[in-house]
Amino acid sequence: MSKDSEIPTPAPPSSTSFSDPLSKPQTLRGRTIALQIVQSMVVLLGMASIVTGIWYISSLIHGQQAEIPLFFMDSLTEHIYFLTAVTYMYGFWILSLIPYSLWVHRANKNCHALGAEGMKHTPGWAVGWTFIPIANVIKPYMILDEIWKTSKNPLDWEKQIGSHVVGWGWLCLIIGGILNRVAGRYMDQVSTYDGYILVAICSTLSVTLFTICGTLLIIYYGKVSKIQTEHMRSIGYF
Repeated sequence: MSKDSEIPTPAPPSSTSFSDPLSKPQTLRGRTIALQIVQSMVVLLGMASIVTGIWYISSLIHGQQAEIPLFFMDSLTEHIYFLTAVTYMYGFWILSLIPYSLWVHRANKNCHALGAEGMKHTPGWAVGWTFIPIANVIKPYMILDEIWKTSKNPLDWEKQIGSHVVGWGWLCLIIGGILNRVAGRYMDQVSTYDGYILVAICSTLSVTLFTICGTLLIIYYGKVSKIQTEHMRSIGYF
């Protein structure tokens, strides 16, 4: 069976179907490259933070074994925690926020334009849910999963299998967020080497999971861009 016969594709709408030029499907290539570049920078920041965190944990263990007074480590503790947790969280969300919003808005809009009916999220809300506390823990995952399914087969998207890349990435994000909250909550309460080591381990594991999530999302963005471009080309948009 040929590739074209496996996945039915809608006929391209007539030129009068879109009074608004922006409602036509548009390639995600430029947005994808911009988002992947920013996300890659954040991933590199995460890798640097992981190395720093491992070094710090080793320093704590060495200080404990050498019976170095803990107050010598206090200043270093704050700086390392700030680097591995707070800085990375700001980098992960703020640096990626604008290119992500532009990408997810266009990706969702393309799915609607390519014939996907019954989608649960509009382009505006695909962006909007990112800014709503609590809901932004799960809604962006649902939006990205819906984009994946509707990109794979706009005419029969509800029967498509969700993206494992997004699934694993979001699991890493949620677990990483929990570990980060644990580390942040107990940071000011610990007063022993064992406590500092535990907090440092939680923080470093959190950054590691965030970095894995960021890497998986880079892969996801590229896959969706490629799939949508192939659909547009097959039905004669360019």
